[in-house]
Amino acid sequence: MLLLILAVSFYFLALVAGTASAYSRRWPSVSGRRMRSWVEEEYHGGHSESGAVCYEYEVQGRSYRSTLIRPTGDLGWSTSVPGLSSAHETVREMSQADGFWVYYCPRWPAYACLKPGGKAMTVYLIIVASLCLFFS
Repeated sequence: MLLLILAVSFYFLALVAGTASAYSRRWPSVSGRRMRSWVEEEYHGGHSESGAVCYEYEVQGRSYRSTLIRPTGDLGWSTSVPGLSSAHETVREMSQADGFWVYYCPRWPAYACLKPGGKAMTVYLIIVASLCLFFS
């Protein structure tokens, strides 16, 4: 029964993540300014890296800050060789950019991202939900 409840929860989260990804493709954009970018590393049974960036943007005269790269967050990238992951590429890309576009939700301008769209989180949640359903 618990796995069935988890499956329904993960399917619901996948629906929300998919909707946010789809809508973000139509969000307006403004120019942004990088405040800081870095690579986050974790060592829990393996090596995982993810790129992180803090940026600032302005909508209708009000300043905002965000760290989201994709509207549904990032899953991170695993690699056995430090320095050779997509995380480093993301940080390098952001560090070298003089300016870039920030895509923001028109209803909640504080909710913004650098790369609209993306389906990785939705697919991940559907797979987890399906596994919960399969084993229930």
